[in-house]
Amino acid sequence: MLRTRRLMSGLLIAIAGYCGSLPARGEEPDGAAPRRLYLDEFRPQPALKVPLHPLTRAKFPCVNVHFHPGRLSAEELDEALGVMDQANIAVSVSLDGLTGSRFADHLQLLREGRPDRFVAFVRMDYIGDGDANDPATWDVHAPDFGLRMADRLTEAVRNGACGLKLLKDLGLMIRDREGRLIAPDDSRFDAVWQRAGELGIPVLWHCADPVAFFHPIDERNERWEELFRRPDWSFHRGDFPSHDELIEARKRVIARHPETRFICAHFADIPEDLARLSRDLDELPNMFVEFAARISEIGRQPFTARDFFLRHQDRILFGTDGVPPMTELIPHFQMLETRDEYFPYEDDPFPPQGLWNIYGLDLPDDVLRQVYFENAARLIPGVRDALARYGERHPEFAAVLRQSRSPARWESDIREFEEQDRQSPPRPGGVLFTGSSSVRMWNLEESFPGRGYVNRGFGGCEASDVAHFARRIVLPHRPATIACYAGDNDLASGKSPQQIADDFLRFVRIVRESLPETRIIYLPVKPSASRWGLYPKQVATNALIAAACADDPLLETVDLATPLLGSDGRPDAALFLDDRLHLSPAGYALWTQRLLPLLDSPASR
Repeated sequence: MLRTRRLMSGLLIAIAGYCGSLPARGEEPDGAAPRRLYLDEFRPQPALKVPLHPLTRAKFPCVNVHFHPGRLSAEELDEALGVMDQANIAVSVSLDGLTGSRFADHLQLLREGRPDRFVAFVRMDYIGDGDANDPATWDVHAPDFGLRMADRLTEAVRNGACGLKLLKDLGLMIRDREGRLIAPDDSRFDAVWQRAGELGIPVLWHCADPVAFFHPIDERNERWEELFRRPDWSFHRGDFPSHDELIEARKRVIARHPETRFICAHFADIPEDLARLSRDLDELPNMFVEFAARISEIGRQPFTARDFFLRHQDRILFGTDGVPPMTELIPHFQMLETRDEYFPYEDDPFPPQGLWNIYGLDLPDDVLRQVYFENAARLIPGVRDALARYGERHPEFAAVLRQSRSPARWESDIREFEEQDRQSPPRPGGVLFTGSSSVRMWNLEESFPGRGYVNRGFGGCEASDVAHFARRIVLPHRPATIACYAGDNDLASGKSPQQIADDFLRFVRIVRESLPETRIIYLPVKPSASRWGLYPKQVATNALIAAACADDPLLETVDLATPLLGSDGRPDAALFLDDRLHLSPAGYALWTQRLLPLLDSPASR
């Protein structure tokens, strides 16, 4: 021990003698001799020479699901649109919509002159009719807050909202009347999560901050530079919950509401522990992630991150946070698409999140497609149609949309159905509905009370997807009757009526291999104002499949399309939601009335 102390003392004396007198903070060195640096002055420039491929444009048009234009003027929004065009961002999702009339104003600003480039989420409203400056008056304290917020959410969806956004204030800032922080899994919010599921919209949730923000701001904190500049960002003080407590509380909410889809912002606030995040995704099929403002964490673990993207390719969405300039978008594409080594994650001379560089993941095209746009298109209402309209003006993207897409993008939905079947084993001989969102959004228990009809509709699927997954989500139920709706999204993605008919008949053959006596009812592609330009192809698709039904006593169809047209021959707006695509309660009531005689026949009982 004494020898060690003497050696250390000698080393310190030698260093001091070598350094000589130390200049004052801020004094410019002459470069001839070392000087003591303050940590926030240390800016090492890599001497490493490796090939780099900075990309200014995504390989596929993408959907930015984490966009904050709330304070932008119309002129600034147009500037942001210019950056989107340069970077190949087809659609951005605003997370800044507020409840009530403010949402309509926000949506109008976004879509004025640019109707197909933006969709919007609405934020949780804790204040309601209370005084913003007096938290004691806030609506969140009311016993019926959950139901009131659920109704505000319903109103927002009628006005065009595509999802619900939660900030980290739930769990870290919102307090009850006694001054205690309200936990993310507080039961007062259950009605809100349930309503989101019933409305078919996702919840995008920012639950915590980087784990380093919950650690002491000391010599061991890897984000000391960031917290030194912004100590108010630290949650290592006061009565704040731990990072782990917040993550586990959110996990309990997601588990309690399996019918609601949750998109967890910033890689679920645990990009530092992808093994844990992978386990959570495996356990919670209704959980998804986006990586806004987290490429610095993802890109510094390229092998682990690449494996994660490949394993969970159908659960990851592209996001940037804010309205980044082109210089900040470049490393996003560089990380996802290249094999580049050791490049900066941002052009800021003061790295905002840590003194490290990142690496490329070199993801394959089928994964890039899902991350860039396919996952968002199936999870977020309105995105698929916005992309289709974008494709009308960009033929090169229309061709991408028409390309065959991997059914793997629905894997999480299918695993969710399989988990439901494990928890509640299927009973043979019943009625099963399957198909795209027109089935998924159909409340069968409300329309057909007490009959126990099974809903196996998923996302914005196509007929080929229904055929692909039939053995996993249909055959285990051994239903006496299957009602199948598919073809709507197929036409929107550019498929022909004959392709759709062929895919539907392939589904029929797969069912008949195991269930030769099962009756299959084809629910025809519905006309809608949103896709009115496709109406002739919808009619042709329905006619082809109706002809096939005529030759098979166990294959039937019922006209659910014509009754949706008004006296003017166009879709009756009263039968559709405000998105002009999906049915309203009145529309489903009409379908129920038309379909009930078939379902009441002996084969369906």
